[in-house]
Amino acid sequence: MEKQMVAEVGMGAMTEVWNCEEEEEEEGYAFSGVVTVGRYETDEDGDSDLVDAIEKSFSNLSMKKRTPIYIFDEEQEEGAIFESVQKLIKDGNLDKLKVDQCKVYLKKHGLRLTGKKDVLLSRIREHLELKDGSGERKYPISSFTLNCQGDACKGDVVMFEQKVYDTDMFNIASRSAAGPSLGKRTVAGRIVHESYGESKQQHTFTIEVLWSKGEQPLPPLHPLLIKGRNLYKLKTTRQKWDDEEERKKILQEKHERGKVARLLRESRIQEKELRNSQWENRFLSNFFLIVPLL
Repeated sequence: MEKQMVAEVGMGAMTEVWNCEEEEEEEGYAFSGVVTVGRYETDEDGDSDLVDAIEKSFSNLSMKKRTPIYIFDEEQEEGAIFESVQKLIKDGNLDKLKVDQCKVYLKKHGLRLTGKKDVLLSRIREHLELKDGSGERKYPISSFTLNCQGDACKGDVVMFEQKVYDTDMFNIASRSAAGPSLGKRTVAGRIVHESYGESKQQHTFTIEVLWSKGEQPLPPLHPLLIKGRNLYKLKTTRQKWDDEEERKKILQEKHERGKVARLLRESRIQEKELRNSQWENRFLSNFFLIVPLL
């Protein structure tokens, strides 16, 4: 609370203004307003009616209840949302799910969160179909008849066998093993994304697992990252497309992007070599200028 005092010319006349914006934290209330004490006269003994004036002015103050602040726990909130999602699914009301509810379900199962609502709902439906182990029946081994070593593209449904290493000692994206192999597993999945890295332009596939068996099998629709050169080493086979001509267009587009990525990489390497050469030339020229002085 701040007090401002303004002296006036006269017989002991004085005006005080009390600015009350102080908050009472302990009681959970907040005071707001301005208390104007006004003019008051002092007598010869220095006494005044200041106290009475203050008490009268304080009666005009308003006391407002502070709005309570609630702190939500994110895990508890997502848990409540997930329970509501399960209820809607159980009641057959999957289409009534909102986008945030869809993402909570997908996040709970470690699945991809990208896409609009219709894509998210489609992913949930497929997960519900595959999580009971029906993936191998829907995508049988006998359906993977075509060799796609060297020409896999987005949209391919592929099958391959890979070695499994200790997860603490192995990066599945780079396939850099630091420990002994634990065994092998067979993976069938759909290529949903492929890209070329910005730094080295290395080709990387994102594969959504349809079914997996063997050592440490992966859950349905688990996003598996694997580099292209490693995928081609695994004797990868694929299913036939309904429209193979459409696949050829997608494959050609992928090859064009790969060509551009390789050109960019070569250009960057040449620029780096040129910078190093210029630095060496400057160093040598400065060196030969300094040597005679020695």
